[in-house]
Amino acid sequence: MLHKTGISIRNLYLTGSNAGNTQVGVYFSYIEDSIIDGVWIDDMGRDGVQLLQDSLRCIVSNNIVKNCEDDGISLNNAEQNIIKGNTCNGMTYDGIHIVNDSNENTVIGNICTLNEDNGIRVSSVTVASNNNTIVGNICEENTGHGIFLEAGDHGIVDGNVCLNNTGTGIMLSSFHKAVISNNLASGNTLRGIYLSLSSDCTVDGNICTGNTLHGINLYNNSGNTVTGNICNANVQHGIALGISSNNILVGNICNENDSGDTNTYDGINITNDSDDNLVHSNICNDNDRRGVFINTANCDRNWVKNNQLRGNTTAAFGDLGTDTKLETIPLYIASYNVTDVSESEDGLVVDDVGEWVSFVGQLPLHVQQVVRFEIWAVGLAAPGAGNQMCLTIEIEGGADDEPKTQHDTGALAGQLNTTENTAVNDIIHWVCTHANALALLGGDSVKCVCRYNAAVASDIATNAAFRRVLAHIV
Repeated sequence: MLHKTGISIRNLYLTGSNAGNTQVGVYFSYIEDSIIDGVWIDDMGRDGVQLLQDSLRCIVSNNIVKNCEDDGISLNNAEQNIIKGNTCNGMTYDGIHIVNDSNENTVIGNICTLNEDNGIRVSSVTVASNNNTIVGNICEENTGHGIFLEAGDHGIVDGNVCLNNTGTGIMLSSFHKAVISNNLASGNTLRGIYLSLSSDCTVDGNICTGNTLHGINLYNNSGNTVTGNICNANVQHGIALGISSNNILVGNICNENDSGDTNTYDGINITNDSDDNLVHSNICNDNDRRGVFINTANCDRNWVKNNQLRGNTTAAFGDLGTDTKLETIPLYIASYNVTDVSESEDGLVVDDVGEWVSFVGQLPLHVQQVVRFEIWAVGLAAPGAGNQMCLTIEIEGGADDEPKTQHDTGALAGQLNTTENTAVNDIIHWVCTHANALALLGGDSVKCVCRYNAAVASDIATNAAFRRVLAHIV
């Protein structure tokens, strides 16, 4: 039908032979304020229902569309339509497809199962489709994704059930400023929710469990907020970030991932040039490797704080990243050998044989793991090009009613500060990640001693004013 208003098509049975025909069950073009309701459509050679060319404010409801050679219901350059309560099963392509400048449509309460491509798809061939709302649909056992949004912005995907799809439960590709909330995306062959090349999206309150890859995966994204999701018992990671920066991961539950017990996957995994992400107040317990793992050195300045990381098989946390921001606990100067060490306004100076400075502190009970110790000082000598300053470090500690050396590194001689060729009066520091130091736990009383170390080869002897020791913890 063309150029009509107020059309009502109800309670029909339309069937065709799909062998080589190009039939469409119901075709609207330039149709406004019309209804297609209660129609049974099967075996069409193309789409079951088409709304094309500025079809506006139509309602497509309570129809059953099966086994068509293209899409079940297709909107192309159609706006402000309601697609409600339909069943779209067994299509060669998508159950419901919104494409090409089709904006402000509402897709609510439909059942899209066993389609050979996606359950519901919003896409672009020449012009993006924006501001569409997909609410309360069931998308199960499709060969592609349950719901697929690509090349658009400002979509809402809320309260849908996306189970056992061969692809991903909910997939976004080059889609921006979407809200993905309160969906169940479980048992999918790939991921529960996957954002690729997408930005400024909110992924909130979803349940993503039992997926063959990750619960939620952000790849090549920026500026997204992932909050309040449950990502448990996935075969790989609960939440995975790759090439993704400036995202916020807050208040998610990621328990019992790596469900195959391979000691390979984590509650939250950050890898491959993912920078400046905030990982805060998540619960990542009982995963088969780590609760949170920053997995590659090219992940810079990620901030990990206030997460609960209990019962993970390998460790609470792992950090291979660069300049990762963690909570720190200071150790304070307790004593030094007063006959040799000199005081200065820059700190306590250690520059000769037998000199040492001792720092002490208490790890609060909430500490789940010590990640590293940093020792900060002012360098009073210049090592020269390619050289560093030597130091002997000793860290020990224990809990109430344990020996003070319950965890003891012994004297770690020849430790080098982190930067070569520093100048006189530069701030310098050493890092200690000895296993016995990292075995310290919440409640332990800790001592760190910084001792003079003679020159080793071209690296110079200790000559620095010591200021502070910091324990970086999760």
